Amino acid sequence: MNFTVETSPHIRRRANASMMLLDVIIALLPVIVFSCGYGWAGVRNLLIPLIVMEVAELLFVLIKGKGSLKAYSPVNALSAAVSALIFGLMAEPRSASMAGMEYFYLIAGSAFGIIVAKLVFGGFGQNIFNPAAAGFVFTRLCFGSSWTGGYAEN
Repeated sequence: MNFTVETSPHIRRRANASMMLLDVIIALLPVIVFSCGYGWAGVRNLLIPLIVMEVAELLFVLIKGKGSLKAYSPVNALSAAVSALIFGLMAEPRSASMAGMEYFYLIAGSAFGIIVAKLVFGGFGQNIFNPAAAGFVFTRLCFGSSWTGGYAEN
């Protein structure tokens, strides 16, 4: 009788970057749904960074690829989406009492996170900082005094 000895895990699948990023988004879904419970403030915190980071990633690929969209892959889109969702979840859901400044804070923080912390170092897999955390720290350092106070009342 011959026994087959294998190392764990016994269930295998092809792991690639896009599948791992999709797994992270799936893992974030319960928190995303909970964030949307804050009303427009929670949804806004997810949508604005998502748009800003996806546009910045697309522009980076266009500039790096000399105007060709062939270099834009699902990994680019998913890595920007993961960073945007994490940044949006770290930002506090503010009410509209700040006269539109929360939009500027979200745009500035997400732009800093994706451009300075990720794209300057070469993009996916080459960044030395977490783009979401870098954008959050940038937002706190630059706009911390006006970002203190209550949460959204929705």
